[in-house]
Parts: sequence; C-alpha cells; structure tokens
Amino acid sequence: MHNYFVYSGELEALVSKLYLVSNEEGFIATVQSMPTLVRDYAGRVLNAKGDVVAAVHQYDRSNALKSQYEGEFPKIGEAERRIK
Repeated sequence: MHNYFVYSGELEALVSKLYLVSNEEGFIATVQSMPTLVRDYAGRVLNAKGDVVAAVHQYDRSNALKSQYEGEFPKIGEAERRIK
C-alpha cells in the first residue's frame, strides 16, 4: 500500500517531505524488481552502493538465493526439533 499512497498523489501534501530511494540503492532488496543481484563472499545481498541490505523481500524469485537459503536453513522433522 505504501507504493500506492506515494505514487497516487493522495499524499501530495507530504510528498515534499518524503525521501524516495530506489530499490537498487536502498536497504531492502525486492528481488522480483531487481534486474541483477550482487552478493558478497558470504552470500549476502548487496545494494548498488555495495552495502549489505537489511532485508531481502521475495528471495524465492531468485533460484540462486532460494537454493542458498534452503541450504543454510534446512527444514527439520518434528522428532529432530525435540532433541537436546
């Protein structure tokens, strides 16, 4: 909804106070709308400035990220969750 409010003109009085950051330069990576992904040696997603992003939204839109995350955070069975 935030995109709707920003771009629809309904917040016209506030638009001059907003600071819009592109997806490529911001702290949140929305994977579906990114033409390319850049990761560092640890697999963290970087923005265009080379900073590690704080959140990766829609990681499953990238087969490389999906595979990486599934390897890092595998699903474990119910019995394994109760082992000390």
